[in-house]
Amino acid sequence: MAAGSQAIVPTPSQIDAAIPGTLDEILTADPVDLALHMEQVWDLANVWAPSTRPVGKGRRALIELGAFNDLAPSTHPAWHHLGYSFCIENTRATQIVKRVVHAFRSGEGLGHPSVATQRWLDATEALLFGAVTLLGTSMSTSAVRPDPEAVRRNAYWRMFGMQLAFGGDDGKPAAGTTVWTIADAGSDLFAPSTAPFMVNYRVADVHGLVRELRAEGCNVLEKVEDTEYGKFAWVIDPDGNKVELWEPPAGQ
Repeated sequence: MAAGSQAIVPTPSQIDAAIPGTLDEILTADPVDLALHMEQVWDLANVWAPSTRPVGKGRRALIELGAFNDLAPSTHPAWHHLGYSFCIENTRATQIVKRVVHAFRSGEGLGHPSVATQRWLDATEALLFGAVTLLGTSMSTSAVRPDPEAVRRNAYWRMFGMQLAFGGDDGKPAAGTTVWTIADAGSDLFAPSTAPFMVNYRVADVHGLVRELRAEGCNVLEKVEDTEYGKFAWVIDPDGNKVELWEPPAGQ
């Protein structure tokens, strides 16, 4: 804006006064509704004229719902929002919000989001960070979470407390992971236990731990294996379940 010119861009309070609750509605809206409203604005503006609107049957049906007719979109979409964007970017608010969204999406460090917060997360990731999937935004990729495999791994860890059995393209387990491995039905991997599962614990010194367990009177199997994948020993717990003790190779 040139020096001495008069500001013609309405303030947020003026917008909210003209259409009460608009800002709150945007921040707590369903991402699909936001996308529909933007489509309705562009459709009314007919920016494709004189060509035919590139709108399919499904999108046309959604627009004809008229869900946002009360917001009276302009036939000439305003561009003052770009000025708002410039001002907001200068405060680094976008980068701060990005970190907040990432913290909520990637863990529980900020606690479990309420329903209102979840709605804000969905709308914000869709509006600011280009969530690919508006339906089920929490499992979508975006500028906050660009790696789809990382999104899925995060979901597995947060829901089940387990990681995939491989860490990357090299097929090796990621460091510090919990691995779920399925054995063949006829396998004797769990013998002499009759349980259909076995728990594996990563330990720092398998031989030292075996000595301590035997001194405590625990039922430790005699065999201790030393392989290229590390050292392995086994103990039977009081319920008869077989437990594997694994000391990874040095440096891992």
